[in-house]
Amino acid sequence: MNSLERILRESVTEFREDITAQITAGVRYIPEPGGTSKSVNVKAGNELASQLNTVCPNRNFSLLKETFRKNYEELAAYISLSSSPQAFKAAWDLRSSMLTTIDVETIISLGGQIIPLNKKSRVLTPEQQGVLYGPRKMFILGVRHSEGNFEDSLDDLGKFTYQPPKDVSGLLRYRFLQKVSKKIEIGLVVLAIMWFEYKINNQIKHVFVIAPAKLCDYENDLNNLNASLANPLSLQIIQRSEALNKIEQIFARDESNLVISVRSELDEKIAREFSYIQIKDSKKGKKIKKWAQNTARKCPGPVCNGALFSTLRLPQIAFGHIISREWCRSFPHLQGKVNHPDNLYLTCNRCNSSLLDYFPDRILRDKIITNNTLGDWLRTNLTNIKATVV
Repeated sequence: MNSLERILRESVTEFREDITAQITAGVRYIPEPGGTSKSVNVKAGNELASQLNTVCPNRNFSLLKETFRKNYEELAAYISLSSSPQAFKAAWDLRSSMLTTIDVETIISLGGQIIPLNKKSRVLTPEQQGVLYGPRKMFILGVRHSEGNFEDSLDDLGKFTYQPPKDVSGLLRYRFLQKVSKKIEIGLVVLAIMWFEYKINNQIKHVFVIAPAKLCDYENDLNNLNASLANPLSLQIIQRSEALNKIEQIFARDESNLVISVRSELDEKIAREFSYIQIKDSKKGKKIKKWAQNTARKCPGPVCNGALFSTLRLPQIAFGHIISREWCRSFPHLQGKVNHPDNLYLTCNRCNSSLLDYFPDRILRDKIITNNTLGDWLRTNLTNIKATVV
């Protein structure tokens, strides 16, 4: 069983247990345009179990994994056709189902792509069904939006909410997708799809603007499933590069021969704040070193034989690069990553000097993975590191 199948198995098991324990029978109300609402009657016992079997069956996890992967293989094919967050917001804010030539020019100038109707594509058809399911209707491929439909607000950060389908399985599927996002440590991606009418040669044609969106702000929903069952899905429009990165992380977890852990992407703001340039001679860097001393961390290097950082003075502790700065200068695609916290680890000056511009050997690499990179520390101990007194 590889990492992806294990994550899905754990997600299913835990979600089914949580739903069974927390959900009480009763009517849930889904808001509709115009201030009305639609009632959904949630029943307990065998009927709820039947709906869970539709959304997250507790069997054949290999097939579940393959279905999950196929969903993202299909989604990935549309990423290159996607518009930028700025262009997508411009299209959203038009408040009209008809595009003019000026509208099209505005969208394109902001990094948008206008895509014509394709009747052979499930994505590029103007259907009224809001949620677009992936293979076997197990996961969500996209959400469709037309002017005046559902929650009609997209904020400046690209966030919006999307109401669930008006049935029990639709409610459960939103929460299950959030559960998988939490377990896999990736804000899972769906396509946000808008369609418009556009006149060409006096004939009305349908065109589309699409963008990737990630699940966000789901912790509160998962903490109280009974209260949140009918909540909308919180989404945020993201750049194509971020969406592709997330999908690649999903695929990496599906490698059966993976011998090192696959990390979730470090928040960009944290990565910039704790880059090598920002910490090498700063108070932030001293906080990291002091925290390592206080928590009995050791140098992974071979020269000092794993000395405790608490036995060293702060100036005797260094930030080492897993891939050296000289090596990164030779390859342009690495230059933007050389000072990233995931490429840094704490070491003593003696061990750091002995490495020169060479890569860590396998023994040292395994120790770095065991002791953790700086990025790993920031993922799990950021608050404590910032609070450390130097």
